[in-house]
Amino acid sequence: MQIAEFIPGRLYGGTQIDGEGWRRLAQLGVTAILNVREREEDVPGSYPYPLAVYQFPLENKSSPPLQELVQAVETVVSWLAEGRIVYVHDVAGKNRLGFLLTAILMRLYRLPWRTALEKAREQRPVLAPRSQFQLILERYERFLQIRGQY
Repeated sequence: MQIAEFIPGRLYGGTQIDGEGWRRLAQLGVTAILNVREREEDVPGSYPYPLAVYQFPLENKSSPPLQELVQAVETVVSWLAEGRIVYVHDVAGKNRLGFLLTAILMRLYRLPWRTALEKAREQRPVLAPRSQFQLILERYERFLQIRGQY
């Protein structure tokens, strides 16, 4: 399992969680997970913290409605405001993860989507949202009323 830190001590992102990954998340104090995989999260009964899980089953080649993205991002924003430590993941930690982390950084820092993606790539260079996700990020940028800096 690969984990990158996007907001120090608060927001992490990466790949699918395995047995060792659950131990690592517990060490980091993760108390909330945004799962972007199609399969539901299988939380081990031995996980030491109460865990909030938001399931956003996003297919790699899908194009979700903007409102579904807004709901997922606002869930993460509220978790962070509550003081939770959040882990966002898909399977490989590239396409869908890049899409969601870009949107989260856009919302938190009021960044245009390309700038937010560049910021996310500083921590995980392999992030690469597919073109259909980039179109949704453009719509999300307009929704947030962020002026693009291109």
